[in-house]
Amino acid sequence: MASNQRLAVSPLGEIYEDALTIEAFLKNRTKSNEANSLLCSRLMARQEYRQQAVSYLAWKRGVTPEEMIEQILTGKAEHLSPEECWDVAED
Repeated sequence: MASNQRLAVSPLGEIYEDALTIEAFLKNRTKSNEANSLLCSRLMARQEYRQQAVSYLAWKRGVTPEEMIEQILTGKAEHLSPEECWDVAED
């Protein structure tokens, strides 16, 4: 289910703020709408990378990719400690 909460974004920096302002103007959109569109577009472009990364992280933890996604989305996923990373590397 989609969240209706607003996402807070850190300041973009002068160049990116100007680029977003120009991009929004050219498309006759608000900066907020254009930022949303750009973020969604970039996330879709990285779908294959995300699937590979999740599969790798799941493998390291001995779970399925589906279980890894569920853990991430429910806030239950944890990053491995350096010691745990070495343990996996040695196996």
